[in-house]
Amino acid sequence: MITRWARIIGAVLIGTVPVAGAAAWGQTQPAQPGAPQQLRHHGGHAVVGTVSSATGATVVVTTRGGQSVTVQVTPATRILARQPATLGAFRPGDLVHVVAAKSADGSLTARAVVDSAAAMAPPGRPTPARSGIWAGRGDTVVLVGRLAGAPAGQSIAVTVPAGSPVSVTVPSTARLSQIASVPASRLSPGTRVAVRGQPGANGTMTATVILIAGPASR
Repeated sequence: MITRWARIIGAVLIGTVPVAGAAAWGQTQPAQPGAPQQLRHHGGHAVVGTVSSATGATVVVTTRGGQSVTVQVTPATRILARQPATLGAFRPGDLVHVVAAKSADGSLTARAVVDSAAAMAPPGRPTPARSGIWAGRGDTVVLVGRLAGAPAGQSIAVTVPAGSPVSVTVPSTARLSQIASVPASRLSPGTRVAVRGQPGANGTMTATVILIAGPASR
C-alpha cells in the first residue's frame, strides 16, 4: 500500500512534485481525509512546515497555511536529515527513494536517489509498506523499494511488491544522498521539516520521526 507519509517523504527529501494521482502503474491510493496541518496516515499524523521556535523538548512548526503546531520531542524521537553520498555507500536491503526519467523503451535513469540504511527501518517492519512505482509528470517516475543487491557499476536493482527487481541506471549527474540520524540541535528556527507522530491534547503532537529537509525556502 502506498501511504501519504511516503508521498511526504518523496516531496520533502527528494524535492519531487506530488505524483499524478499517486498511480502505481495501475493502482491508485484513495484520498485520505485530514486537517490541512495534520495529515492522517496509518501511523498517526504528519505535519510539514518550518520550525518557528525550538525550546528544550518543544518545537513549534508553522505550516505553509500559517498554522502553528506544537511538537514534543522525546528521547525516542528519531531526527533524520539528508547527507550527500556516493553510490558505493549504498548496501543491499537499504530503502531507496528514486526519481527517474522513463525512456520510450521503458528503461529508467535516475535523477535523484535518497538511501536509508536497512538498520534504520522501524522494528518489526523489514519490508516497507510504502514500496511501489508512481507515474509522475511527463517522463518522471518515482520508485520506492529496497536494494536487491549491491550497486553494479552505474546501476541499482530495486525490489518492489510485485514483479522482478527494477533496474535503474544511475549516471554521475544524479543527486545521491543518505538519511542519517542527527542531534536535536539541528531543529533550529527556519529549518524545513516533516514530522510524523501521535496527536495530543489541544492540537499538539508527540513526534516519532522528524525529517529535516533543509533551510527555509527563500
